[in-house]
Amino acid sequence: MRAPVKRPKLVVIELRVIEARKIVARQQALVDKLRTDGQPTAEAEASLEMYVNALAHLEALRAKLRQEAQPKRARDCTKGRPDWRPLSKIGLMGRLAAKSYYLAMISQIKAFLRDEGAATAIEYSLIAGAIALAIIAVTKGIGTKLNTTFSSVSTQLK
Repeated sequence: MRAPVKRPKLVVIELRVIEARKIVARQQALVDKLRTDGQPTAEAEASLEMYVNALAHLEALRAKLRQEAQPKRARDCTKGRPDWRPLSKIGLMGRLAAKSYYLAMISQIKAFLRDEGAATAIEYSLIAGAIALAIIAVTKGIGTKLNTTFSSVSTQLK
């Protein structure tokens, strides 16, 4: 089982803003369809207003998190030297995505090192091999005895 990856808040909010925009667009399409069909739209419009308010709240939260996450000067994380370009040109989402990918990769490596499934499978295969050898040995011994028994019965019948 894979360990869940903890994403930075800004990435989570970005994803929720995208989903909220899709929901608002679907709800707006529903209201428009109801209007063209001449059906009542009061409930659909109330839902649309609720979705629009939620989207506005998410966008305000996203703006606040972006402002908090943006340092005065960005650093190039690969070389350790200051990078004097504004963070918006470097790509905050790119850095957050890279960090999220890095954390996911580290958690998968840790999970792989903790996994004892392979050792258990090897143990079971060794046990199965030992059982197979025991069956072969017992069958060979019984086969020899049966062969002598049938040979003695056939000689007595002649």
